[in-house]
Amino acid sequence: FTGIDAKGKDIEPFQLTSYLSSDPKITAMEFKSEESKKSEEGKFSLIYDFNRNVAITLMVNEGQQMRMAYGYDAEMLSAPVETQSATGQQANESVKFEKTGNTKTILGYQCEEYLIETDESTTLYWVTQSPVNSTTPFWAQNNPFLTARMKTSNPAMLGQLPSGNMMEAHVTSKKDKSKFDMQVIDIQPDKGQKFLMADYPSIATMKQ
Repeated sequence: FTGIDAKGKDIEPFQLTSYLSSDPKITAMEFKSEESKKSEEGKFSLIYDFNRNVAITLMVNEGQQMRMAYGYDAEMLSAPVETQSATGQQANESVKFEKTGNTKTILGYQCEEYLIETDESTTLYWVTQSPVNSTTPFWAQNNPFLTARMKTSNPAMLGQLPSGNMMEAHVTSKKDKSKFDMQVIDIQPDKGQKFLMADYPSIATMKQ
């Protein structure tokens, strides 16, 4: 992930590993800054279990592994955000969503380009034509937060969401100088990953 902030200054790049899952109710992501690429320090992983409405954060701080688990209200997180205009009336943001017709191959996968344009920004997505290895991508139709919100606020757009894996995203603000770019640099569909909770003591039980 790279980009620039609202004032045009470079944002520190970071790497996100999104784990593919055959279960749409369980997903995990791992975040690494440029500094944590050299060591485990500063790395953290986020695991969502949508069956139980539980999120688990695994982190490394000062050489010590630890974890934090918490529950959340899925309905509240997926509720549409209401905004108001200067007159106090609820504002309805216009949203344009369409397939551009452009195609290209990324890491050996045939991809299609989608455009999402709002009052705030313009976003171009490149998405595989079908899910990689029949897995359930978190960033499209199987994202429970996104789909629940769109069922309420924009049901027509929900049916247009692609079912493949997002390979690139390029977001440009209409309000300031900010720009955000995401590119998938590697896919390892046959590589497994296990997170052993025993290796990460709970922060709640750790001694001060």
